[in-house]
Amino acid sequence: MESLNFLLRCNYDTKDLENLPTIYKSILEFFNELKTVDQAQGLILFNNKEFLDGRTTVYINDCLRKGVVSIKDLLKDDKSYLSFQEFSEKFSCQTHFLQYYQTISTIPNHLLSKARQIDSVDKLFFTRNDPAFQFTKMCKST
Repeated sequence: MESLNFLLRCNYDTKDLENLPTIYKSILEFFNELKTVDQAQGLILFNNKEFLDGRTTVYINDCLRKGVVSIKDLLKDDKSYLSFQEFSEKFSCQTHFLQYYQTISTIPNHLLSKARQIDSVDKLFFTRNDPAFQFTKMCKST
């Protein structure tokens, strides 16, 4: 359920979600139309339709669990990218330097500029287990 909560907050495109039944894609498309686009939503690294590695979106589960959520997490105080060594020391993610640099290479310049201009991204919005984004049974079974 955590993955769904995160996905619902991302800037996804259902075309990038392979092996997903059509009914779920339809639900996600409808939900995407309903939600309000937050300024920070476009800056989220994973499942973002603007960050494509070939034809698929980037997603590194271990990095998400360790607090890597947005482009801002990859930047130093001077707004330049962390080196792989700095990134590894800061987050201790189970990733290698090729994945890290490949992820950075997928970031469009206009979103990098936007990330450099904002003060912060509310990570809790994208990682908390908010009941507003959960699917539950509508009635009790007897």
